[in-house]
Amino acid sequence: MSGLSAAEQAQINLSVGGVVVSNCLSYLTMGIVLSAAWTYFSKFPTDKWWFKSLVILCVSMCIGDTVGTGIWTYNWTVTNYASEFREPF
Repeated sequence: MSGLSAAEQAQINLSVGGVVVSNCLSYLTMGIVLSAAWTYFSKFPTDKWWFKSLVILCVSMCIGDTVGTGIWTYNWTVTNYASEFREPF
């Protein structure tokens, strides 16, 4: 396998950098959502069940998004790093 040119490596680094930054922001917002949910459940324990269900649904969807983003980031940055630029076997 031949090495990558400097232009190809720069393009990969820019793409991977954006993916990693977006993943870190996803984890940050997940922490904010969990903190808000914890605050909601501790301050309003007598709310109606359907409202609590809505909050649980939103938090579950956010957890699913964060897990999916983490898997996608790992796939881009570790498993398939620069795979579109590699020559076939």
